Amino acid sequence: MRGLNCVLLFGRVGQDPDLKQLKSGKHKCELSLATHRAVKDGDGWKDETDWHKVILWDGAAETAARLVKKGDPIAVQGELRVESWTDAQGARKSRTVVVADRMQLVKTGLKAVPDARPQAPLSDEPDYEPLPTDDAPADALPF
Repeated sequence: MRGLNCVLLFGRVGQDPDLKQLKSGKHKCELSLATHRAVKDGDGWKDETDWHKVILWDGAAETAARLVKKGDPIAVQGELRVESWTDAQGARKSRTVVVADRMQLVKTGLKAVPDARPQAPLSDEPDYEPLPTDDAPADALPF
């Protein structure tokens, strides 16, 4: 049985995307993505930030490089991969990255309209026809 490797992240971009064209002609874009999580701290909670390295390829890479800037909120979907290499001193290194096959720019926040009028109070009357009670005849049911 094959496993499932799927990750969905929503966060803010930590640096402008870095687009490179490889010798093969493919485009590769790397960016960092910050996500936040609540962590118990004594009697309260505090936010902690996790940083994720995200890699996009080809069309998605070019789109990210063109449209995404540091601080932008985005959502990415892809899979986790572990990259391993040997550094110049011969030490074995590795890191986990998200290879994203989808990226979505996210619009956040609505600006308040200065002269907006408050909405009328809600009526006590329902704006729908109530369902019949249990003692209603069967032909009174709406379906």
